[in-house]
Formats: sequence, structure tokens, C-alpha cells
Amino acid sequence: MNKDKRILNKLTLLLQSAAQSHDTDEERLRKSTLLLLSCLFALAGLLWGAIYFLNGLILSGSIPFVYGIISALSILLFIKNKKYDFFYKSQILLVLFLPFLLQLSLGGFITSSVVIIWAVLSPIGALFFFPKRKDAIKCFLAYIAALFIAFILNDYVAKKFKPEISETFITVFFLMNLISVTTLIFISIYYTLNQQDKLKRLLEEKNHEIIDSINYAKRIQQARLPKKEDIYSALPNSFVLFKPKDIVSGDFYYFHKKNALVFIAAADCTGHGVPGALMSMVGSEKLEDAVSQTSDTSVILNILNKGIKTSLRQSEHTESTRDGMDIAICAIDIESRVVKYAGANRPLWIVRNGSSNVEELKATKTAIGGFTEDTQQFDTNEVQLTQGDTIYIFTDGYADQFGGLSGKKLMTKKFKEILLEIQDIQMKEQEQFLDNFIENWRAGTEQVDDILVIGLRL
Repeated sequence: MNKDKRILNKLTLLLQSAAQSHDTDEERLRKSTLLLLSCLFALAGLLWGAIYFLNGLILSGSIPFVYGIISALSILLFIKNKKYDFFYKSQILLVLFLPFLLQLSLGGFITSSVVIIWAVLSPIGALFFFPKRKDAIKCFLAYIAALFIAFILNDYVAKKFKPEISETFITVFFLMNLISVTTLIFISIYYTLNQQDKLKRLLEEKNHEIIDSINYAKRIQQARLPKKEDIYSALPNSFVLFKPKDIVSGDFYYFHKKNALVFIAAADCTGHGVPGALMSMVGSEKLEDAVSQTSDTSVILNILNKGIKTSLRQSEHTESTRDGMDIAICAIDIESRVVKYAGANRPLWIVRNGSSNVEELKATKTAIGGFTEDTQQFDTNEVQLTQGDTIYIFTDGYADQFGGLSGKKLMTKKFKEILLEIQDIQMKEQEQFLDNFIENWRAGTEQVDDILVIGLRL
């Protein structure tokens, strides 16, 4: 048993020697399968040649025997120099044409025991081993052409080259050819499927590990986000609709109470998923640092811009990263209902109590970080609200979602219409309505971006 295990280990090492370090799993499988079959073909060629020699068929025996030697040399050369392109082409061509030559030397279809059936392994092998599957069509057409040529020449070679071969020999070799070809096809398919199952299990394990890792990253990201209970305690008539596209998000919301002011922000970092989440962690930290230094929203964004560029080592060099964020931030004096707003590519929307229009305070048309200069100034807008007025800050994910009957984007105009339609309901109900609407809108289609909408009524 130990001996069998050692042999199996050596065979595994031999098959693994076909691959290179930079090969994909699919390329490794393709190369190891071809190497396995080439070894079996070489052994079959030597065996067939020896049997023909023993039966006095010197010319016929030399064809598979020489093939076995050439194939073995080709295998050794491939293991040494790893030139797969030459290896697979030479093996496919040898398997295609040598059975044809062997059939001619044996006098046609009948006396050769239909040895040309070995050639069917060539187009089948091409499907497995050619990097471009469509190239296997050429190999298949060549196989069909070889069959036609063999058929046309059959009567001629039967008269010209027909050797003295017993019917028993023909019958036995017919059976051997059928068994051998079907066995090799079975082995190749079995080995390939078995290796694919292993790769699938490995991929599932890796995927599980990655998902677990991202889920843990989600816990860390959520720990950095403000508690919604704190937001609702300071701003009772408010909601935060937060729907990451993936497990972790490139959008984040911010809340901080500082003396008589309440700061709240909606930020959209470059990307989504893991890259966006990394940016959101950096952005959240730098925003916290900026708010601790000043209460002026325009200065906050200026400090944030410098902080992002410093943290990501962004400079004029082309190789430096250009990641950044869009953001809307408000400093709200709850008692006086004065809101000071500043934005980088994200506006503030106001729906006045009893109004049928959405009032928009436009953002400074530049992002935080990336190509933005360190000296970039961000405008602050101060607005006086009255009781019952509602404000919204948000990222672009909601309006950019595809869906509806036409499969188009929701768009900003439609988003405004939706907000106007729901002004007569409470803020928590607005959150639920917006959530249900966007789910029905996309109707099973993929969520294209992180979604963040913050609404509050004073």
C-alpha cells in the first residue's frame, strides 16, 4: 500500500511539473491532463509497435513505435522548457495523422482494425487543450478530411499494401483499439472532472474565507459609523436610509453633537465594496479630526481635503492615487433652526413646510481629495428654516439605480418627485417608503451603487 502511495505521489509530482508558477488553475489542469494523456499515448504507441513487430509487421510497427519515442522526447522537452504551445500542437497533430498513416500501411479500414479511430482523440483533445476553443474546429475538419481520404484510398491500399494478417489478429486489435480509445476518453474526462471538483471545493473554501473576512470588516466599519439611536435622540424627526451595495460600503454617514450644534453628513467615497470601505474608514477618521478643529463647514471640508490628500500621499505625480469622496455636511442649530451647509459635489435639498417645490443648495463642484488642490475653498450656505421644513442630504446611489419598466436610471428629477409625494408622512415612514420604492424599482436587478439618504424635519 505504501508502495502504491509512493508511485501515486511521484505521478502527481510529474503532472504538477507541467505547470508554471504564474499559471491559472485552469491552465494547470489543462497542462497536467495533457501530460497524463501524452504519457499514456506514448506507452500505447510502444506497446502497439512491439505487438506489430512480433507479428512480422515491421513497417506498421515502426509507425506507433517511433511515435512513442517522439512523444516521450516531447514530454521530456516540455517538462524541461515548459513550452506548452509547441507541446500541445505537436501532440494533437501526431495523434491526428499517425493513425491515418498506420491504416494505410495495414491495407485499409478492415485489415487495420479501424486503427484510424485513434485519430478521433485529436479533435476531442483540441477542445480540452487548445487555449482558444474555436481553433478545435480546424482540427475537427482535418479529422473529417483524413477520414474521407482514407475512404477514397481504401480500395487502392487494400490491393497495394495489404499484408498477411489473420482474421483473429484483426478482431483482437479491433477490440483493443475500441477499448483503448474509449478508456483514454474516459480517463481524460474523469481526471478533468475530478480536478475541477477539487478546484471548485478549493474555490468555495477560499470564497468562504474571503466572505468571513469581509463580514468581519463590516463589523469594524459599522463600529465606526454613528449609532442611529444617538442621531434619533438628537434629531427625533429624522431617518438614515443606508443600503450598501456589497457587504461593506463606500458610503458613510457622520454625526456629531458639539455644544449647541449638531453635525450630520452623507459621504460617497470612490468605489464600493472593499476599496470603498477602506476609503470610508480614512474619510470618517479625517472628518472626525476636521470637526474637532472647527465648526465652520467650509473649513471642515478644506481640512478634510488636505487630510485625505496627505493620508493617501496624493501629489502631482501621476502614479499617486486619485481616490477621494463627495460629501454634504450640515451644522444645525436646533434651537434657532439655522443650517450651515457645505458640499463637495453633493447638494442639500430643502422642502419647505407646505411647499410643492424642492429648494436646492448647490455644492462646490469639486471632490474631496484626488485632483483637488490643497488650497481649494468650499462654499458655505446658511439657511434659516421654520418649523416643519425638511432637509435631505444623500449620495448618488438612489437616483442612479436602474429599474422600472424601461430599465433606466431613476434620475434626480424622479427622486425629487418622490420626496414631494411623501411630505405628509412621518420621517420614519418616509424611510420605509423610500426603501420599499427602490426595491420595487430595481425589481430584482443588481443594485448598482451604495445607497445613503438622510432626511430630517425641524
